[in-house]
Amino acid sequence: MWLGAGRHGGGRRLAGFETLLSYVIECLALFGLWRARRNLSAWLLFLIITLGATSLGLVVGNIGALYRLRYPFWVLLVVVGASGADCLIRHIVKPSAAGHGLAFEASAGTFHN
Repeated sequence: MWLGAGRHGGGRRLAGFETLLSYVIECLALFGLWRARRNLSAWLLFLIITLGATSLGLVVGNIGALYRLRYPFWVLLVVVGASGADCLIRHIVKPSAAGHGLAFEASAGTFHN
């Protein structure tokens, strides 16, 4: 169905790519939340995302409106996911760059201690 011939063109592939991208960002957000589990601001942001998206799903009955109204919470999830990606990249790059004299400093706006 997803890769077969159809009359919708590339819409299914685009929707599949968007779903895959959202899964990657959600995994990175979970990793970022785990790395910042002692940071109260990370938990507050996660609580806002969870309560907002859940209440939106319970209140809005129109699926088209629900699809459009999810973006404010999606942006907050991307922020937490960016923090997780930053932690993951620092974890991967730091051991290999230790002998090369590269200096790393904490980025502004991420959940580093």
